[in-house]
Amino acid sequence: MSCRYYFVCLLLMLACAQARPREAAQGLKLHYASYPELAAAFRQRMDGAATTPAPTPALGALARELVAGHPDPRTRALALADWVRTHIRLLAPQLRVDGAAPRPAAAVLVQRAGNVEEVVVLLQALLAESGIASTAALVGRGGPDALPDPATTAVFEHLLVYLPGLGLYLDPSAATVAAGYLPASLLGKPVLLASGAFAMTPMAQPQSVSMRATVDIRRDGSGKVALERTYAGALAEPVRKAVRDAAPALSEQAVRRLLPGLSPPGRGGLAPKLENLDSDAFRMSLAAADARILARPDAGALATVHASLSTVADAMAGMPWDSAGGRDAACPAIDAADETRYQLPRSMRILSLPAPVSVIQGGVFYRAAYERQGNTVLVKRRLSFRNGRPTCTPAELRAMRPALARVARDLGSQVRITRR
Repeated sequence: MSCRYYFVCLLLMLACAQARPREAAQGLKLHYASYPELAAAFRQRMDGAATTPAPTPALGALARELVAGHPDPRTRALALADWVRTHIRLLAPQLRVDGAAPRPAAAVLVQRAGNVEEVVVLLQALLAESGIASTAALVGRGGPDALPDPATTAVFEHLLVYLPGLGLYLDPSAATVAAGYLPASLLGKPVLLASGAFAMTPMAQPQSVSMRATVDIRRDGSGKVALERTYAGALAEPVRKAVRDAAPALSEQAVRRLLPGLSPPGRGGLAPKLENLDSDAFRMSLAAADARILARPDAGALATVHASLSTVADAMAGMPWDSAGGRDAACPAIDAADETRYQLPRSMRILSLPAPVSVIQGGVFYRAAYERQGNTVLVKRRLSFRNGRPTCTPAELRAMRPALARVARDLGSQVRITRR
């Protein structure tokens, strides 16, 4: 086992060696008379791991190290949760409460691995050492939006940590979701707290993506692209991990998946420049080339959307236009913005620009503006969608369809051009 601080590791190993062996606790039953009774049984299961053995000095030392420099409870809690999710290997992704109780926090830390319950036990121990109250929270990724009757453990597939003093949910076993955010599948879900109370995860969470690009078009219709994409909120960590953690060859593959159709501008690969703007924002910039900015060199029109660049077009492609079988459909919040500057060669002349567009209907907000600057066209677009819930009803989908159709028509607009 690698450990940065030998003294801390030594204390942890001694604590585990001196801990009296515990009998494997019986798992929870499938059905209970009520959810408060189920919560009480689960709380007893988790309390055993938290108190046997007692918290060690090493846990306290680690907690103090991790929260150093963080002035308030929220930033301290996020720092602890991020450390657990990035340093503790997850042994089993799905919650199983029908077997032995979780191991104590000290043992999980020594092994640097644990199941879903055990990483929660560790995070709660670190939070307690930092004076932050927390409770475990049972939740299901799928299934109904209300807990069924009679009370059953079958509906709970996952375990979160809830901080009542901050109104904050933490998912220490989510490898690609930063602390303070939840996977989309866990938004708007009923929760049973180990305290016995009912709650619900947030309906939505901040997330946005923006793009700025300069496209220098050549006489043959090809172009050079200077691109910058910024991912913020819940979108930052998944992209950061996919691109930064991959080997160079895999990193280029990840970039190609994000930006299909682009190629290296010369020799070498599509190596992006990566920047952590802060813990909640990540920027990727690169230079690339595309052989077909114009459909053909003598084309009389320039498309105002380049599919490989536009975050707005990506968002529209993921919007639910219809419900499947008359059921609710996934309807995530969207905040996407594009700013693309097309620089035409001197051999081409701009004849006309599309008219500006403004759409506010059915929760859809969209604006597009076109500006001529010499022989350059600046295109600005922004698409936002807020439903207040992670799903849309068939009626809501029908109501937003006219707005989406207007957005789609604008994405198909063109700049009229001619040869000089």
